[in-house]
Amino acid sequence: MSIDIQIEIIANKALDGFLKMSKNIKDMKPIYKRFVKYYTGEIIPASFESRGKLMQGSRWQKYSPAYLKWKQKHAPGKKMMTLTDDLYKAATGGSGFYSRIDNRNVVMGIKKSTIKYSNAQQRGSSKTNLPARPYFMTPKGLPPARAINWLIQNTNDHIMKGF
Repeated sequence: MSIDIQIEIIANKALDGFLKMSKNIKDMKPIYKRFVKYYTGEIIPASFESRGKLMQGSRWQKYSPAYLKWKQKHAPGKKMMTLTDDLYKAATGGSGFYSRIDNRNVVMGIKKSTIKYSNAQQRGSSKTNLPARPYFMTPKGLPPARAINWLIQNTNDHIMKGF
């Protein structure tokens, strides 16, 4: 008894799939819009909750004894870096947040004009003796690994959609 194995490649179907992939690669807006929502809705809250561990692998440096005493008196019970909540709100997509999305790029951040100290908190300031407390990106200026993995998986799904 003989068994034949046959593979049939349907060129038109493959070509249609490649054309859809090409179109999807050229328009990344849908992924970038979802990424901004994911980043501001999950990554940033996790960064604050972990006190920086998500962004730098260790917790933010503790407050100086003098500032800790002042904060306990004027804002008892407030978590680290949430004195007014303005920075947190901006970082999670509220007032002061911005994003620019086009077919190939996404840029997001906090408007310096709205939250003047956002950069000093992220990178530190020798002028005010403020240690860096990365909350928006890693010290190398990148999203944390969890966000990069999300972007890779979702980009792959977007590109392959329709194939």
